[in-house]
This record gives sequence, structure tokens and C-alpha cells, in this order.
Amino acid sequence: MRKKTTLILALIVSIATLSNAQNDTIFNKDFNDQDISSGGWTSELVSGPDNCAWDIFISENSAARISNYLAGENQACESWLISPSVDLTNTNPIFNFKSSYNYN
Repeated sequence: MRKKTTLILALIVSIATLSNAQNDTIFNKDFNDQDISSGGWTSELVSGPDNCAWDIFISENSAARISNYLAGENQACESWLISPSVDLTNTNPIFNFKSSYNYN
């Protein structure tokens, strides 16, 4: 039986990488293609205003971005950025990601 795992990330994510103990890359997404859904990624806005949906922060090192700040206030929301399934059979995975945040 093959195991499949889904990654759920939050904030601003610029690189998501899964590697094994030998440092062989199993999965990588850097968002520099400026497409939130390339490579099988999906996003889901569960609740909250439309600005809580995931989009791309375009820069030299592009990133997936989400914000709950609207009209000078923080809004309650739930929004997911979901990776495609990744086969982790016979691996000892190491998950790395770069993220940042801003608070006003």
C-alpha cells in the first residue's frame, strides 16, 4: 500500500521542499513560476472574505501569499494551500519551508 501525504502551509511560503535523510529531494515548489496552482497545488477558501484567498507575491523570489487584513482590520478566515499527494513510502522525510509574516 502506498502512503500519500498532503502538506498544508500557511502565511507566505516561498519554498517548500521534502527530502529524505540522504538529502535527496523528493518534492519541491518555489512559486517562481508565479502560478499558485502549478504542479498540482490547490487552494481552498473555507470561510472569510475573498482577500483571504491564496495568491502570488511577485518578486525576485516569488511566494504564495495570504492575508486576513481588510479595510484596516483583521478578518476571521480559514484558507488552505494544499500540495499534491507525495509518495513517502520507504522514506524518512525532512520537510523544509521558508515563510515570512507581517503584522501591522
